[in-house]
Amino acid sequence: THRSGQGAFGNMCRGGRMFAPTKIWRRWHRRVGVNQKRYAMCSAIAASSIPALVMSKGHMIQEVPEVPLVVSNKAQELTKTKEAVALLRQHHAWTDVLKV
Repeated sequence: THRSGQGAFGNMCRGGRMFAPTKIWRRWHRRVGVNQKRYAMCSAIAASSIPALVMSKGHMIQEVPEVPLVVSNKAQELTKTKEAVALLRQHHAWTDVLKV
């Protein structure tokens, strides 16, 4: 029939064109200055010390003794997931992992 192959041009058809193709003049990757990156990093670290802001992002930190939770460097030596889970349970931070 005359209609065969015309679905290749419809945006609702499988294999057809996009509805609103991405434009080449749109800036997908914007360059951000180093100072702005550093300021953003410092702001994020400072915001993690305010429990209200952390909880507003959906974290379950009601039972965590302190925010941010600081542990010793021995935590980097853990090799098994079971050990990491035990560490999180010990510091009452396991509920935050299970929230999803």
